[in-house]
Amino acid sequence: MRYIPSVSNHFLVDVRRPGREISAAFRSRGILVGRTWPSLPAHVRVTIGTPDQMNRFKTAFQKAMG
Repeated sequence: MRYIPSVSNHFLVDVRRPGREISAAFRSRGILVGRTWPSLPAHVRVTIGTPDQMNRFKTAFQKAMG
């Protein structure tokens, strides 16, 4: 996946479709991701969490992107 790296506690992932659709798919799995921006409508903001939270994110990401 393409992403925009960051020097803070988050990164932006290019989900190659409307970010709001992916955000909704995550939300249905109990995972909240950040908002989208008009200039980057296919990106979602992911905040780095604990190892357990990131494992849950990775599982939800694979299912949402499936």
